[in-house]
Amino acid sequence: MRNRINVLGLIVLAAVMATAWWLGLPEPAPGPEAEAGVTQPAPVLLTPAALGNWGYAGDQPITDLSSATALTPPARAQVALIQAQGQNLRVRGGETDPTASVGLQLPAGDILTWDIKPLSGLKLIEEASGGKAFVVYGK
Repeated sequence: MRNRINVLGLIVLAAVMATAWWLGLPEPAPGPEAEAGVTQPAPVLLTPAALGNWGYAGDQPITDLSSATALTPPARAQVALIQAQGQNLRVRGGETDPTASVGLQLPAGDILTWDIKPLSGLKLIEEASGGKAFVVYGK
């Protein structure tokens, strides 16, 4: 069962590794799983320094995601790095609001890089009570 990897797991792992590469983070250190051919990505701390080549434009802690909440970026922001905290979140761009079961799932601890304009078009909602988000904006 441990050797079984589903397609979604590969997609998530690829997204995490691509984000780590984009942010210029070091390769994860091999752990006991390395013997089985499985590596885990290093944890990523979302800080203004994580923006890499982007300049820091501001941040936004979002503590109430019980209903769909839009980003409120500063005027000069060109990109948003969104980290789900506490619970999984659902995200959706455009006119339709996400729900607790509909939208792109952002697992707790993961980071989504969003650069589709307008940034304020992205909306977030928690899947379960206790979900929060922390957003860092780049210019």
